[in-house]
Amino acid sequence: MNKILITEALDIKKEYYFAITFDRSKNCDVLIVSDEGGVILKKLHNSPEKIIRVD
Repeated sequence: MNKILITEALDIKKEYYFAITFDRSKNCDVLIVSDEGGVILKKLHNSPEKIIRVD
């Protein structure tokens, strides 16, 4: 079943990035967190120190 959620727009003061993924080479889950969320995250490949990775 496909669904679309519609809600009112909010004034966002700060965005964060949080992801859970699987590292096949280590055979474990990985948490990836950054306080540089939203569209800014795409630029983080040049600043890996701003990304926290826990595996």
